[in-house]
Parts: sequence; C-alpha cells; structure tokens
Amino acid sequence: MTDAVLTWKSQLMEYDPTSDVWKEAALRMRQYATDFVDGLKQRPNDTRAVDEVRSLVPNDLREELEALPVAQFALGLIFYRPFQEFDRVYRHFSHEYAKELSMQARKDYSEFDTTSFVYGEVLFFPFADILLSISDDIPHGNGIFYDLGSGIGKAVVAAALVHKFHKAIGIEQLKPLVDFSHARVDKLMEFNDMAGQTISYICGSFFDHNWSDGDVVFCHSTCFSPSMWERISKDAEQLKQGSYFISVSHILASPLFEVLRTLTLQMGWGHCTVYIQRRRRIGRWASKMLKGNAARTDLHRPNVKQSEVRE
Repeated sequence: MTDAVLTWKSQLMEYDPTSDVWKEAALRMRQYATDFVDGLKQRPNDTRAVDEVRSLVPNDLREELEALPVAQFALGLIFYRPFQEFDRVYRHFSHEYAKELSMQARKDYSEFDTTSFVYGEVLFFPFADILLSISDDIPHGNGIFYDLGSGIGKAVVAAALVHKFHKAIGIEQLKPLVDFSHARVDKLMEFNDMAGQTISYICGSFFDHNWSDGDVVFCHSTCFSPSMWERISKDAEQLKQGSYFISVSHILASPLFEVLRTLTLQMGWGHCTVYIQRRRRIGRWASKMLKGNAARTDLHRPNVKQSEVRE
C-alpha cells in the first residue's frame, strides 16, 4: 500500500464534501478500489493485495460492507464519518427489526394491512453515494429532503448526515414507526444536534401533506399499487424545476421528469432498481403537449456529471 493511499484515507476522515481536497481524495480512492478489483481478477490468489485492503478498512465498517460488491469498499472510507454517527443511532436495529415493527403496526391498524405498506429500506452507503452524486445541484444548507414512507427514519437520518439540508423530513403513516423515528433523532441529538435539528417526521399520508418544496424526494415504491404510483407521479409534477426524485422499482409516470441514471443497488431485503430522476426545466403547461413516462436520458451515453453515480 502506497503512502498516497494512506493520505487519501486520512483526508477522507475529515468529512467535507464541499472541499476540493476531500473531493480529490474521494476520486482517487474510488480509482484505487477499481484498480484493486481489476488486479484481483488477473491475480485471484494475490493474498497480499487482499490483506492490504482489509487493513485499510476500519473494523466497524466490515459487517456493513459485506453486503456490497467488493469494488465499493471505497464507499466505507468516503462516508466513514457520517456512517459512524448513523451507526450509533441505528446500531442493533436491523432491517429485520424494522420489518417486524412494521408488521406489528399493520396488524394493530387493519386499514394499513396491505401490500402497499410492506417494509423496505435502503442501505446506508449506496444511498449516501446517490446523494453525493447530485449534491452539487442541491442548495447547501438551504435544501429540503423528503422521504415518502419513511419507516423508522433511516433514509432521513442518512440524508441529514451526508448533506447539509435545511430540512430533512419523513412522512410515515404508521404511528409506531414515527414514534420510533423520533426516538432515534433524540439519540442523534446527543452527539450531533446540528444535524438532528434539521430532521422532522410527519405522521400521516404523503397524499395529505404537501412536499412540493422538496429539492430531493426519495420514495421506496416497490410495493405501491399502480393507482398510488399514478397519484404520486401527478403530485411530483408540483416540484420545482431541477428537483430530484429518487424512486425504487418504478419510473415516474410523468413526462415532466427525465431519468438521469438507473442503478441496481443492494437494499435491506435484496437487489432493486433505483431511478434518479430530475424535474425537467419546462413549465407545467408543456405537459399538455407531452405524453408517457419520464424521459429515459439514462439510456444515452452518460456525460461526466452522470458518470459520478457508480453502481
């Protein structure tokens, strides 16, 4: 392992995605990870290289990184500081724990016992990488993040730690999950009140609460019914031009959006397709002349900006 790699690691420990030094270190570490995997394919028995990478990754990251492709070990170093705080908030509260909590809540509230309320959550590192890839377009310190169906609040807390949002808001209909989310924010406030103060949760339906001021909206939509998705797509058209909508499994049924990137990512329960979409810079009146779903610009050759999001 070269001194340069250790220098990049040291620079990444001071998490500041607005710093040119930090950005350069992140870029270099990604390339190092790519080169490592390429080299391992050519020399699969190179135990020395494997041992070097293992020594580079802190022990408290290894369990979380086991669920990701080997090439993504760099994400553990890039987002190490925010992950440490995220882990302190959600340590011992796995996807299975949240799933059981959700199932019990749905039993207690029979009107919610439908497939639309099946629990799912994103893993920290892939989600953090998505947010970082669009961070240059998000107002720093003045942006607003929404999670539609926020569960126990993991995506909301992750967003607040990875990017300096003015507000990070979760909307969740199951009250036990909202209560749990509030308790986790109390935990975060013990050591990072700056991020904690940006977080809030709304107990109710995202159809009954306005989220049109969002700069980034996340929706884990795998189990939503077609009618629900049509309605969400219609509501999303109220977002301002340039806003981002990140969805799981489904593309927005609106021509006012363009799909910038499609990713296959590891979730808490398996692999899913994630779509990074952006509100097109055209007025709503133009939708009368457009038909269909979001435009698939992700199928074109990616430009430099889009290439920053990596699988």
